[in-house]
Amino acid sequence: MKRKKYIGVFLAAVLILCSCTGCWGSKELTDMVQIIGTGLDNAENGQTKLTVQAGSASTSKSDNKKKSAESQIILYQKTGNGIFDMVRDITHESNRRLFIGHNQCIVFGKEDAQKGVKNQLDFFLRDSEARMDVNILVSDSTAEEILSTQTEDYDMPAVGIKQLLEMQQANAESVSTDLMDFSLALASETTCPVASMIHLSKSNGKPRFVVSGTAVFKKDKLVGTLDEEKTRGYLWAMNKMKNGVVNIQSHSQPVCLEILGSRAAIKPVLQANHHLTVHFPISVKLGIREIKNQDGISYDELSKQLEQDVSHLIQKKISDCFHETQLYGTDIYGVGKLVEEKYPQDWDNIKDKWDTLYRNSIPEVSVEVKVKDSGEISKTYG
Repeated sequence: MKRKKYIGVFLAAVLILCSCTGCWGSKELTDMVQIIGTGLDNAENGQTKLTVQAGSASTSKSDNKKKSAESQIILYQKTGNGIFDMVRDITHESNRRLFIGHNQCIVFGKEDAQKGVKNQLDFFLRDSEARMDVNILVSDSTAEEILSTQTEDYDMPAVGIKQLLEMQQANAESVSTDLMDFSLALASETTCPVASMIHLSKSNGKPRFVVSGTAVFKKDKLVGTLDEEKTRGYLWAMNKMKNGVVNIQSHSQPVCLEILGSRAAIKPVLQANHHLTVHFPISVKLGIREIKNQDGISYDELSKQLEQDVSHLIQKKISDCFHETQLYGTDIYGVGKLVEEKYPQDWDNIKDKWDTLYRNSIPEVSVEVKVKDSGEISKTYG
């Protein structure tokens, strides 16, 4: 009996020890170089130029202090036909394996995006270490220029780009698209992908990143861009304007309002003759945050006027953006998918001519605006 008891205790101890051994197949971060950002540009003979911004995971042993961000940055560049092959080729220059799990962004140069990005994204979708929440951007020049430039604000350009995109949510003047969103749009029969536009501003001789506007794709090729105003129209329509600022002239005075909330929907209506109308019902709540001069104007009078003015402003932004996408023939809203879901029996007859149907569709925008508060005072004093 005692022998069986000792055997049982021994087996239990072995099992506990085995469960505490950690990951047998794990790799130490100090044995790897972390890819922070990747850039893709068009090269000669139909090839692709890959720019990899990497950061060392090691630290300086002197005084137990970390190396500066600048000394940790490593830039690799390769030209070839396949991303995987080029990444592997970098091992000739590094004694540590590249780890893509911390990649912050994929930047396409403008010429490369115009050529088509589907084949280049295949590597990022297949690799088991790659993340699907990595941001997709298009440079108005080259990806190499973006990833090789250090600014005063950011020592690691790719990390700075990631933080800049997060801050853009407060301004609502640029889209934020990750690899998951982009690839889902690519797989759609009708929905066209969008991505953030990025460029370098060199005012006062000091470079800084600027993220504004939207890159519009037809299938996997860049076909056009939307400026900040049209981008805002897209964000309003797509129910992505949860915060931000609206500046408007009312009673000949500049007024600044804060977006307190917004609800939007897209409702296509397909008639018997296959005439398509796309309804955009929008509901917006605003708060007054700054008025230059309110003399002689009551709060009620001002609020009503602001509600009308902002309603017209949002209607124009949404309509202008929609008409621009019609010129490109790019359904970036997913209207085709909504039509297929709502009218499944008609879809088989119209899907082959969806481009023409979308180009000829009529947008109808209705915006309800409510000014909910005036801040801490109801009128301007002084």
